[in-house]
Amino acid sequence: MGWALVVVVVTGWLVLGAFVVRHRLYVSDDSLSNYGHVWFIAERIRHAHRLPWAMAVVGHGEALAYPYAFVPWTGAALTWLVVGEWSVTLWLVMGAAFVTAATLRAFPELRPGRAGPAWTAAALGNPALVTSLWLGQLPFLWAVGFFLAAVSAWRRGRTVGALVLLAVAQVSHPAIVAPIAAIVVMAWLRFEGRPRRLLAVYAASTIAALPAMWVVVASPVFSDSSAADKVVNFAETLTMRLLVVVVPLVIAVGTGRDLPAAGVAWRGGRPVERRSATGAWRW
Repeated sequence: MGWALVVVVVTGWLVLGAFVVRHRLYVSDDSLSNYGHVWFIAERIRHAHRLPWAMAVVGHGEALAYPYAFVPWTGAALTWLVVGEWSVTLWLVMGAAFVTAATLRAFPELRPGRAGPAWTAAALGNPALVTSLWLGQLPFLWAVGFFLAAVSAWRRGRTVGALVLLAVAQVSHPAIVAPIAAIVVMAWLRFEGRPRRLLAVYAASTIAALPAMWVVVASPVFSDSSAADKVVNFAETLTMRLLVVVVPLVIAVGTGRDLPAAGVAWRGGRPVERRSATGAWRW
């Protein structure tokens, strides 16, 4: 039964991915802004041979080309030069695949050989992740993918890699992924074998992302909204998108398997120290 669920979920992902990628212009609640910004960036690369700062064609002439999403939009813009608007659709689907792979990499407890196929199916069928692809949330998918890659690097003792990936995640989507990173890091500290080092890595990555955070606040899309709209939209968006990370984390803990951090493992629902002879985690 468990493997049947895995087959159903994987098939569902393939069908959804095929449905999205077949559209050169995939129209949804959140997708059109991606096409507009990527088109503009691609045109500036083609004609001015540089990345733009301002995007005066929208936002009362005060909009920015990169209010966020520097990494995925730049990659999609370079691809646009070859395949046109279909590049945004492609990067959207690639972002969902990136998050799925990064989730299994960050939480190997979810793999069928360790957690059982039913748990794997539950993690892969995370409704919050499916919704992110369906709604066309390209910047968020890539940002949370980098965040999960940072989790994977940290759990394998790769401190520098974790720092860089966490910085890229927060730069890619400061408004949502930066708060997600703060919540997850603070919640994990009590189980962490190296809390000071984790805090140092988090602080350094956040400092590196401060310019991107300032850009979000300075962009018209933020300043033109009322305070009430900012609070309500932020709370609703954060609550939903946080589940992309929380759901696999909770499932990994709920399997009852070891869930090691750097120097800490879960056993029977309680953190237990466990290191190899070399001091590094082995998977």
